[in-house]
Amino acid sequence: MSKLPKLELEPTALMKMRKLRFLKFYHSCGRILLSKGLLSFPEERRYLYWEEYPLRSLPTKFDLRYLVELDMRASHLEQLWEGKQDLVNLKVINLNMSTNLVRIPDLSSATNLEEINLSRCFNLRELPSSLQRLEKLTYLNFDDCKSLCSFPEILETIERLSFLDLSGTALKELPSSIDNLIGLDYLRLNNCKNKS
Repeated sequence: MSKLPKLELEPTALMKMRKLRFLKFYHSCGRILLSKGLLSFPEERRYLYWEEYPLRSLPTKFDLRYLVELDMRASHLEQLWEGKQDLVNLKVINLNMSTNLVRIPDLSSATNLEEINLSRCFNLRELPSSLQRLEKLTYLNFDDCKSLCSFPEILETIERLSFLDLSGTALKELPSSIDNLIGLDYLRLNNCKNKS
C-alpha cells in the first residue's frame, strides 16, 4: 500500500480491523489522506509505525493498553494524548524529527518503557517529571531539541539507563541528581546553548 499515490481513509476505517496487530505506513505525507480525522486504531495492535503521521494528535479513543512500540517519526504531532493512559506494555517511543511536538504526556504508567527517541523535536519545551520513575529506561535521546531548557530531577537510582543525549538543547544546567544515573555509559552534551 505504501506504493499507492494516494489513499483516503474514513475516520472509522482502522477501527473495523479488530484483530490487526501490526500497522506500518511509510512516507505517508500527502499520500494518506485523513480529511475527516481518525477516530481510533485497532484495539489489539502491538506495533504502530506511521512515518509522517499527518494529524496534530492521536485519536481520542486510542487505547494504548496493548501497544509495545510507537514509532511516528517525522510526524505532525503536537502532542500525543491528553491525560493519563494505561501504557503497561509500551517499550519504545520514537518521535524523531517530529518538529511540531511541544510536550509529551505523563508516562508514569509506562513501567516497561526502555527507549525514548525525541531527537530533532525542535519545539519540545518540557519533559514530564514521570521520567524519573521509569526504572527500565536504557536509552534517552533528545539530540537537537533546541527548545528544551530543563531536565527533571532523578529522585531514585536508575541503573539501566546507559545512553543519554542532550546535545543541541537549551539546557542551562543539569540537576545535581544526575548522579543517580549510575549505569550511564554515554552522556552527550555537545552544543548546548547555555552549558554550565
